[in-house]
Amino acid sequence: MIPIKLGISSKISILVCSIAVLSVVLTSGWAFYSFRQLLIEENLENIEHDAHVASDRLRSRIEDMSNDVKFLHDIPPISGLIRASTNSDGIDIEDTSSEVQWKNRLAVIFKELINAKPYYRRIRFIGVADKGREIVRVDRVVPENRIVRIPDDQLQTKEHRDFYQAIIKTADKQVYLSEMNLNWDHGKIIVPHVPVIRAAMRVEDEQGKIFGFVLINMDLSYVFKELKESLHSQTKFLMTNTNGDFLVHPDPLKTFGFDLGRPSLILEEYPTLKGQFNDVGLEHWSGMIEQDSAKSPTMAASMHKIYFDPTKPDRFICLLLTIPKDKIVASLEAVQRQILYVMIGLFLIAMVIGLFFSRSLTRPLLQIIESIDSYGKGDTHSIHVHKAPSDETGILLHAFQHMVFQVEKRANELRFSEARNRAVLDAAADAILSINENGIIQSVNEATETLFGYTSDEMIGQQIEKLMPSPHREMHQSYLERHRNPEMNHPAPSEGVIGRIREISGLRKNGSVFPMELSVSRVWINQSQLFTGIIRDVSERKEAEARLIAKNIELEQKNKEAEQFIYSVSHDLKAPILSCTGLMALLWEDMDRNDLDAVRDSLKRIDRNVLRLENCVGDLLEFCRVGSIPHEPVLVDVNKILKQVVTELELSINQADATLDIEQDMPSVIADPNRMTELFINLLNNAITYGCKDAANRTIHVGGKVENGQVQYFVKDHGNGIGEAYHEKIFSLFQRLNNDRQGSGVGLAIVSRIMELHNGKVWVESQPGQGATFWVAFPMQPQSDVVV
Repeated sequence: MIPIKLGISSKISILVCSIAVLSVVLTSGWAFYSFRQLLIEENLENIEHDAHVASDRLRSRIEDMSNDVKFLHDIPPISGLIRASTNSDGIDIEDTSSEVQWKNRLAVIFKELINAKPYYRRIRFIGVADKGREIVRVDRVVPENRIVRIPDDQLQTKEHRDFYQAIIKTADKQVYLSEMNLNWDHGKIIVPHVPVIRAAMRVEDEQGKIFGFVLINMDLSYVFKELKESLHSQTKFLMTNTNGDFLVHPDPLKTFGFDLGRPSLILEEYPTLKGQFNDVGLEHWSGMIEQDSAKSPTMAASMHKIYFDPTKPDRFICLLLTIPKDKIVASLEAVQRQILYVMIGLFLIAMVIGLFFSRSLTRPLLQIIESIDSYGKGDTHSIHVHKAPSDETGILLHAFQHMVFQVEKRANELRFSEARNRAVLDAAADAILSINENGIIQSVNEATETLFGYTSDEMIGQQIEKLMPSPHREMHQSYLERHRNPEMNHPAPSEGVIGRIREISGLRKNGSVFPMELSVSRVWINQSQLFTGIIRDVSERKEAEARLIAKNIELEQKNKEAEQFIYSVSHDLKAPILSCTGLMALLWEDMDRNDLDAVRDSLKRIDRNVLRLENCVGDLLEFCRVGSIPHEPVLVDVNKILKQVVTELELSINQADATLDIEQDMPSVIADPNRMTELFINLLNNAITYGCKDAANRTIHVGGKVENGQVQYFVKDHGNGIGEAYHEKIFSLFQRLNNDRQGSGVGLAIVSRIMELHNGKVWVESQPGQGATFWVAFPMQPQSDVVV
């Protein structure tokens, strides 16, 4: 090796100094320019992201309101209220509820919905009758945030409002979305001003005529406040309608100025945006706005158009976020000074190193470079140098050797620790995964692979949103942004996700969505955040909860049926008891007068009432016995059953002078033969009792058929018939349309109960004066849950 002479060291020193000077000049200029451009681009990206998030949030609010209007359009209280109001006595013919009851139920739904949506200001059901008078109206009263139902005497007519006529002209099943404007009440704009947008849908009656419409008012001030709070304090937030009128502006005089007689347009304030604003196909644009006026400096801007009305594709809301360029680059001045000081310091250090240490550092540094190169190639044995210099470079070389050995030792320990942690994670029953502060998946355990259906290679390195359905996918980036931004790193307790167990939904590889519990923890590693989530599938628990809710609903229905049953029984048992009580009083009076004829008459009447009470109790016991003794369903020959029934009812048939016309070869059915006998006895008894007396044609027809996967039987008479309003009531306990006829009103209730136990159905086809045909229908195959 040729010794390095002083001349070479001097040359190296001069070269180092020259390179240092050139590097400082070039690096400083490049750093200043690059940092300035990066700062502007970063701010453009930030406001573009903010504008995109705000646009999605506003669009989501409007779509949510449209879906709520569709939901309210189809709820039972709307149809029930229409039926009740169109009926002369104000009673719903299907439900027997009054118009007032339907209004109360509808008001309860309105209150629950407006309570769940804090940005809803008013929900109404408006009719077209009486000049468009409000039928039910629920308001949110601010600032108390009370939800109240407006009394009937304070309801208003809306026929004179523009939105009324517009809603009436919309197509059926179409959601109407109004313009965004200030809310009116009693013919004038409300003060303080309340910006609103309305969503409505027409409601038609059973004849297809317009009855009214459901209308929701969204309080835009709440939504605008939401959007503003999510933005940086230096960001200027503006919003316009399709015409360019300001809906939001820092200057309150320009906000909704078109409603207050002082219109102000976006193109008047930003004329350079004319091309972007008027371009129908352009949905979003970001860039720098160069203003001609000195009062309007150059600024970074992001404009998003929100096309929110499917019925009017050209209609949009324009959202514009801006930051003045001078505020962006203001923070650059201090950075420029710091970079300049650093460059000067580096230059001086380079000169000192080049002048005084170039010779002494050359040989030891070469040794160190060789050692580093060997270590990079995996040769740890050649790192040891036997003849190291005794100065600082020798100490550096020995320190480097010791560092390499420590690194190897730590690497082995880390590999062992990682293997141990991996074994623990893979043994865990819950899914465990970790992500960085940008939402990139760093690690998963085997339970995570099983739960989501992906392999670890398919998940690691991907965005965590891959495992999230909407709306959690859209919201997750905003959560991460809060934790990345120190100013937003302390969310409210109700909004935070760290250290809490939350119920959200997960998205599997096959596209299925499932409920899960998520617990998130956070650690800091080298100024970076690592989030670890523990996930538990709660699908089985949710299904169990759903079954429990269904059982509760079923029990509530059974309780209501029991209450109705007790009421009916007490009513029908009370009548003969009261009659006997009255006759007993008369009997004592007759005995005091020694009027034996009157006594005999009273005793006969008491005997008839006791017999009536005995028959009622007997029928009641018969009804209660239906289904109390279970039997296995078998294939029943209905022809044989009918022969037995005719024999049993022969006396009643002859007394009524009735004739039975029974079809031959009736289809068989899988059922309980005992219950089938009871079924036809009660159907034929009903036809003999109510269909033959005073009838010119006393023929009773019995037949059956197989149709639509069902075995159907009918019993038809030629009596007085039954009005449509009573087609369902006659199957209730103790229901009789004619008290002049014998019978307790239990027979058809028994028929209904037997069909319920067979998972079948019963109905009647009849009109007054045209007789009645009673139908029963059994499923072709026995159901697994049949209890007979």
